[in-house]
Amino acid sequence: METPTAPASSAPASYQTVPAQGSTQENSPLLGNSTVAGATQTVTVQVYAIPAAAPGTRQANMSLLFGALSMSCCPFIGSIIAIVFGVIALSLVKPGSSSISTRAWAGLLLGLLTFIATIVIVVVALVMIRAI
Repeated sequence: METPTAPASSAPASYQTVPAQGSTQENSPLLGNSTVAGATQTVTVQVYAIPAAAPGTRQANMSLLFGALSMSCCPFIGSIIAIVFGVIALSLVKPGSSSISTRAWAGLLLGLLTFIATIVIVVVALVMIRAI
């Protein structure tokens, strides 16, 4: 039983036509069927391309992640890491990459707000301890 194939001319641009000559089921993972030795068969296989990430995407995501974590579990260290990654992401991002720069700004602002709040809480706590 042969695998149905499309003619090479009707395949979309993301497909690649692969000729298979004299293949059998044992040595051809693409076909999955037996063919007569010496026979020629054309198989169309879709080729997937993974797009490269835009510059600054990882740093923006890390900034947002650490900005959110700094508000919940590790305020001082998390806010410093969020600020650093936010600044790095903003320096790497190209103009017009609004979603990446938005994530970088969000992480940076969360980190700054948490850092300032942590400093204020520590200062108030120290003043209250000295007042006792």
